[in-house]
Amino acid sequence: GWHAAGVAIPRTSTDQHERFPALPLTTLRPGDIVWRPGHVGMYVGNGWVVHAPGTGKRVRYQPVHTYRAAHRPL
Repeated sequence: GWHAAGVAIPRTSTDQHERFPALPLTTLRPGDIVWRPGHVGMYVGNGWVVHAPGTGKRVRYQPVHTYRAAHRPL
């Protein structure tokens, strides 16, 4: 992941959204962070995102179109 590549990822979705440069959703690559207010996920390809909906809930897949912005933490 990004940690293994030496990239520190902030804890909160707002900090991630503000720290990393935005990129068009049309240019996503697996591993990119996708954002909507109060939540982030990781793009896994073919229009899908993996995300944790909340504490104690199972990690799920979700269509990328539910997110508003994308970031590549480089």
